[in-house]
Amino acid sequence: MRRVVGSNKFDFSFHNSVGLSSGQLIAWNMDIWEGVTSFHGKHFIGCLLLNRCTRKELMVVNVYGPPNRHKKASFCVELEKILGQTNHETIVGGDFNVTHSDSERFNCLGNVGDSALFSSIISDLTFADLPILGRQYTWYNNHSSPASAQLDRILVGKNFASSFTGCVVKVGNPKLSDHAPLTLSVQGSRTNLMFRFEHFWLALPSFADTMKDCWTSELRRDGSAIGTWILKCRLLISRLRIWSKGLVNANKDHIVDLESRLESKISTLEGPEISNSSSPPISSSSSTFVFIFELCATLDNCYEAENTYWRQIAKVRWLKEEDKNTKFFHCIASGRMQKNWISSLNENGRIIDGEKDIAAAFNSFFKNSIGTARAGRLLPDWGALYEPTSSDFLDLILPCSEEEVLMNLKQMGKVKVLGPDGPSDEFSLPLGVLLVVTSPGL
Repeated sequence: MRRVVGSNKFDFSFHNSVGLSSGQLIAWNMDIWEGVTSFHGKHFIGCLLLNRCTRKELMVVNVYGPPNRHKKASFCVELEKILGQTNHETIVGGDFNVTHSDSERFNCLGNVGDSALFSSIISDLTFADLPILGRQYTWYNNHSSPASAQLDRILVGKNFASSFTGCVVKVGNPKLSDHAPLTLSVQGSRTNLMFRFEHFWLALPSFADTMKDCWTSELRRDGSAIGTWILKCRLLISRLRIWSKGLVNANKDHIVDLESRLESKISTLEGPEISNSSSPPISSSSSTFVFIFELCATLDNCYEAENTYWRQIAKVRWLKEEDKNTKFFHCIASGRMQKNWISSLNENGRIIDGEKDIAAAFNSFFKNSIGTARAGRLLPDWGALYEPTSSDFLDLILPCSEEEVLMNLKQMGKVKVLGPDGPSDEFSLPLGVLLVVTSPGL
């Protein structure tokens, strides 16, 4: 281990090689992590680590899936068993030797049943398959007939995805193996300054009051209706920002409070006084039932607001209205944020990473392309928009021919000649045509 990392500050746990595998290893920095326990199975090795600063536990699992098809079913069952029993923040990575679909394979075959089984297990466990950046595939056969596939991946549990929303998996260059190394980078959460209207606000009674107070307030008029409307929209946005702060967390706290109150009320109904035959009729406790029904209705509204919030962020439109899973929406939203994350740029062969360097590269590119906001007035060449033609503008002042006169007369209305009283109100003839008509030739 000291030869690999060049330091003796790392502790590790390993699993001996079996068959074609080269063994499995998990190492951690002892200055940051403390090893709590380790475990292993037929296709994996795992460690439970404790962060020395935050005192939070993290489970890391290293996986090596069997290459033989008849062993993949047992591998999926073992994976589901070990991951379904933990509530810790979990990272699972390694060579799974299975793909989700045909799009993850190039010039190599796969089994549809194995892919469907693997995808269903990952979905049932609510694990997120982090998208990879840098390369499309992680395994290459290095033969004259090239073949590649995404066999290596990193999965994170829902607890880890909620704690670290900026996870990015980078694929390195395969040097010592036919598999490319994967690096998991955890970025800080990004701040979105753009105003976003949340659908679940409509279900809150205080939203209508806030909007009414804002829209009926008196503002300084600038003389136009559109100006007043713009000012009120800006005022409404600023007040909604203040009103909505902490609204999601407050809704979660309200759900916990309602659940505890509902549980306590139900427990009182299940007491011995109800089961006793000498107890008063059920109508005597009707107020308790009414209170329980009101709690259930309020709790349903809170559940609906939470599901609407995460459904809007996840932008999932292909689910039925009855199929509501807040944790699923949360994982989808986190995965969508990770997919849109720009971790690095390739500028003429130069790799740019880091938020400040990427922002500077974008600024420099658009500044060179369209200029700055305070640049001088542009003088575009509008002539470049029109193709040059061979016609000469002198053709427009040539005398009209007899064919042009006849064509204009046929396209005119009912009156085509001058009467004895001069031209009527309906008579309208271009000057050029009138001169030709009065010529002796016609």
